[in-house]
Amino acid sequence: MPPLLTGLDALQADGFALLRGTKVGLLTHPAAVDTQLRSPYHVFTSTKDLTLTALLSPEHGLWGIALNGEYVHSSIDPRTGIPIHSLYGQQMRPTLEMLEGLDALVVNLQDIGARYYTFIWTLTHALDAAGAYGLPVIILDRPNPYGGQLVRGPGVAPGYESLVGRVNIPILHGLTIGEFAKWYNARHNPTPGDVAVVTCRGWNRGMTWADLRRPWISTSPAMPHLSTLQHYPGSCLVEGTTLSEGRGTYLPFEIAGAPGIEPTDLANALNALNLPGVAFRAHVFKPNLSKHKDTDCYGVQVHITGREFDSIRAWLAVMVAVRRMFPEAFGWTPPHNDRRHIDLLAGSPTLREMVDSGASVDDILAAWDDSARSFLADRREFLLYA
Repeated sequence: MPPLLTGLDALQADGFALLRGTKVGLLTHPAAVDTQLRSPYHVFTSTKDLTLTALLSPEHGLWGIALNGEYVHSSIDPRTGIPIHSLYGQQMRPTLEMLEGLDALVVNLQDIGARYYTFIWTLTHALDAAGAYGLPVIILDRPNPYGGQLVRGPGVAPGYESLVGRVNIPILHGLTIGEFAKWYNARHNPTPGDVAVVTCRGWNRGMTWADLRRPWISTSPAMPHLSTLQHYPGSCLVEGTTLSEGRGTYLPFEIAGAPGIEPTDLANALNALNLPGVAFRAHVFKPNLSKHKDTDCYGVQVHITGREFDSIRAWLAVMVAVRRMFPEAFGWTPPHNDRRHIDLLAGSPTLREMVDSGASVDDILAAWDDSARSFLADRREFLLYA
């Protein structure tokens, strides 16, 4: 199999021809590396083919070290003197001052491929601003880690838009960040602008990250491992409950628990479901931050045992089982500004209401089928890969 070239690799292979002699801003982070594991920051600051005049950063900052939800302040890069504009702080949308004097805004972000991850929504704010200011956007495309075929989960109902879902799109959308940008710019950008994509070479829709022969670079402090990524589409829903999802441990998004759960009984009940590609093990842990900080939590570690692993099904099973078996240990995180986090993650109150009513995992998944089918049709004209 030929080596994968991302958009960043392809740009370099072409001698920066697309950007030669231009002044650019770069929206990026450390995980969006080239084949030599060089960060886009180092690639762009070491070439004489263009002038980098502005850096823009998503959640977790330009260096990827800020914690979940932590606002990042704008600053000046001490090495180059280039301004670093944070798009995860007081200002989510780039201002005219940030983009003034640029010939193009270049975006090189390694997205996760799940709707809740905020990078694509930061991109939408950038697309809105660039379109309004008449600034071209060039996306250096990168693979969707889950591949391009898997489309699963609910969309976002009116009134439940947020930075974990600004527009109606399933949890797993199966788009690269370049395809997403094309789709969003055409379907939802109030001021659609000029968006070009430097495509990957050697990637097809059937390839997941495990097929790429590339190391996984942490995209955020709580996304350290490839296994974390594989769990995330389902386990992120645990964020909306009173269970710990493992933040503040070495296994974020791979474990769940709380005081008051009998872990062996829970693991036995989940293993009795015989779900393909997964095994559940009784687990005790103590988070050092977030929910149940410095408190012993009892629950399960979810182990991937085969390619048939279905993250959303497996983690819905955990939530449904805990709610049924240990109702005193299970709850939903309190509302903020009259909206519950679980409803924003799931795109509506439907998941919460179905779990509370005792619905089965199969019933919950069936309720989401129409959203996925509709999006499969809606995205078709924007696909860039076979």
